[in-house]
Parts: sequence; structure tokens; C-alpha cells
Amino acid sequence: MSQKIEDNYFNFDVSLKPNQLNKLLVYAKDKYNRTSDTVITHIIHDDIAPSIEHSSIIEDSISYKVLKPISVKFSEPILNYDFHISGQSHAYVDLNPQFSGDSALLTMSYNNLSVGKKWWLDVSVSDIAGNLYETKIYFKTYYKEIVFDFGIIYAFFEDNSPKLYLLRKDPNQITVMDTEKWEILKNIDLSYEPRHADFNPYNGYLYIASFTGSRISVIDPESGHELKHIDPMTVGHSISPCYKPSRITFLSNGVAILKTSYSSSPYAYPFLDSKNNDKLYLHPKFSTPIDAFNTASPYSFNKRKNAVITGRPYYVYNSETNQFKTILEGEESYGEIAVDKNSEKFVTWVYKKDGYIIDSNGDINSYTDKIFRGGFNSFSHRENEEDIVYYLNRNSSAYDLGVVDLSDNTYISKDLRFYHNNWGVSSFLTTPNGKYTLILQGSRIIVVEPKTFRERI
Repeated sequence: MSQKIEDNYFNFDVSLKPNQLNKLLVYAKDKYNRTSDTVITHIIHDDIAPSIEHSSIIEDSISYKVLKPISVKFSEPILNYDFHISGQSHAYVDLNPQFSGDSALLTMSYNNLSVGKKWWLDVSVSDIAGNLYETKIYFKTYYKEIVFDFGIIYAFFEDNSPKLYLLRKDPNQITVMDTEKWEILKNIDLSYEPRHADFNPYNGYLYIASFTGSRISVIDPESGHELKHIDPMTVGHSISPCYKPSRITFLSNGVAILKTSYSSSPYAYPFLDSKNNDKLYLHPKFSTPIDAFNTASPYSFNKRKNAVITGRPYYVYNSETNQFKTILEGEESYGEIAVDKNSEKFVTWVYKKDGYIIDSNGDINSYTDKIFRGGFNSFSHRENEEDIVYYLNRNSSAYDLGVVDLSDNTYISKDLRFYHNNWGVSSFLTTPNGKYTLILQGSRIIVVEPKTFRERI
């Protein structure tokens, strides 16, 4: 506005914003064209402190929580602030607050929050008038925990299905669970203690290995009835017959590789052909005992077209050619392995060296030092993600979840932490559709959505 001054006084009315610095610029010129200007500042104080109009943090005790950058909208511009996230004995102060919208909208990011814990955001702000506002915003990072009244021996999925089979003892049963609704569908009673099992994609039956009973049972998962049992001692050598099956792994053609013990320390790997009345036979590659070690076992991968037997050395099997290729000869391997159900790749480790990334031909493609030796690893099992591996690594009081891209040997994200309450992990699985990761601990299953540790800031 402008106005000619007739005398030495000038009166006008103006509305000033409360709790903000209001400026009035005065510019004047006399009849001799001499100029003068000044700035008058004034603060209109009131007793109304700033308040939160909106927050992106919503506490939800049912659904999974994936924390995005936190945004808080205040009722007026903020002059001074103090924010930090706390939880039990942990505090995170490196939130990197960014203001926008005339300093009324605040966005914060954070590094790492432990899954399954309750946290709170301490808010302390004041406006230019000095009015103080303090509050706590509570939120939680969630996982789903399923607790049973029995211990889990082994768990496996039906191919291309959300059905999860849990082997248990005391009582000896198979518990069938739907991992979409997280409901128990049925319990199948067994007359023996199960040791290992697998789903046969050729006939849709379950094959249960009993170490104590030295038998393979064939179960119809729909009716729960035992159709037959197979004695592995019918095959093998007259001096050292096969007995005590401890692992069974099926291929897409209905042929399974078993791990059994001889009467002495070496191990046998007889084959079972479900297309030929479950006939047992010895592959020429394993016509003599193998001086392996306890963790040497068969694993199928690449849509069950291939299998690998860990040990010293390793053996990669092609079901289409019925041939084995010997790899990693002379290496002192650990027997730890992660196989991709959908692609030709698997990852394994050798003593004092990096991990090997190997294909279905047994060729070593590259190396990785980003997967934790001694931890648990699982491929994502998502289409077009044959290079994505999840890892679960234990430290003194917690487990760390992370993601590695094998194509360039880099971390996508790392070390999302959750506390294990001194329970040991027995298995780390990813559902066939890649939607969930399952961490088996004693009598419970911890379910985490991969996006919880893949999309963190």
C-alpha cells in the first residue's frame, strides 16, 4: 500500500499473524527528494502452542507395518525442534529432519529399527512466540508370530501352493497349514517319528523318511492315509545295506534321491522311482559307499530339474541326462547351501574362501562375499529374481535380516534386526510365491514380509 503523508502522522490498520515475525517496511521521501526507509518488526503473542494436524504413523496391531519416512504436519510453522525415536534401551537421533510447507511439514528418515518392537517418536517443538509442544507418538514394527504346543522337526512346501507341511513329534504328526490364511488345515497321524519329507510333484503324495523306523512312508495328503511303506534295506550291498533314511529330495520326473546310512560310517544315496512302483536302486555314481559327513545332503533346484549333493566333493545331477558332474574337488566345503527353486543357480561356501555361485551344469559363475557363512540363506523365489538372496545372520542377542543382489555382489539392504529370545533357528524359508519369509525357531514360526527389509529407508 502507499499513501501521501499530509502531516507527520500516518495511520493504517493491518492484520498480523500470531506467533510469527511480522515485518513492516516504511519508505518515505520529503519535498527535497531525500529518502528514508526502515523495517519495523513485531510479534503478536498468544498462548496457543503448535499442534500436530496429521502424522503418517498409525499404530495398527493387526496388519504388517512397513515403515516409510515419517511425516508430521503441524498447525503452524516451527522455529525450534527436537526429535528422536526411542525404544527400550535404544535411541535413534539421526533422523535427518527436512522441513517444507513454510516450516510446518516435517519429514524424517531413520536407519534401522528392530522388527517386532514397540517404539515411540519423542516430539518437542516451539513456535516463534516460544509456545512449547511436547508429545510421544507410539508405533510398532510388526512380524507375525505363530506359536505351537509342539516342536518342529522339519518344514517344507507343496509345489506352487501355500500349503506348508510341518513334521513334529510327541505326538508324531504332520501338521498342514495354509500360509495365506495362516490356518491349520489338518493333522496327519504317524505311527513313527518322522525325520525328513518331501512333496512328490509326479503323483502329489508325501514321502516321509523315518530315521528310527528305517522306512519311507507314502502318504496321501488329502485323506491323510498311509498308502505304503518302503524298506531302503532292500537295496544296497550285501555287506553294507542302506538303512536309516535321513533325507529325501524329489525331482520333476518323479525320481527321488535319498540319503541313508550304511551299517558303518559312510553314507549311501539310493534312488527311488515313483513312476516304477517306487522301485529303489543305486545309481552307478554311488555304487560304493561315500565317506561324506553328516551335513552332506541332496537338494533339488531349477524347478526340480536338477539336484546337488553337498559334501567333499559336490555332485550336481541332471534328471534329463541321468548324469552327475563332480565339482569342488579338493575343497574343504562346509555343506551349507542355498538353492533357487526357480532358476539354475545355487550358492555354497568353502573353507576360508568366498561363496561360490554355481549353475545347473556345475560351472562356477562368480563369487560372493556378501552372504554370511554360518548363517541361513534363501533365494527370493520370485520370478525374474534369480539373483536375489535373503540372509539371516545371528549375532549375540539378535538375528539380522538382509538382501543381496548376486548379479553385482551388492547389498540391497542389510541388518534389519529382531530379537530371538535365545531360541535357535532351525530353518529359514521363503514361500513359493515369494510373499513371506518364515523363520522356524523351536515351537514357533516368525513370519516377515520381505518388503519389511527390502524397502527400508
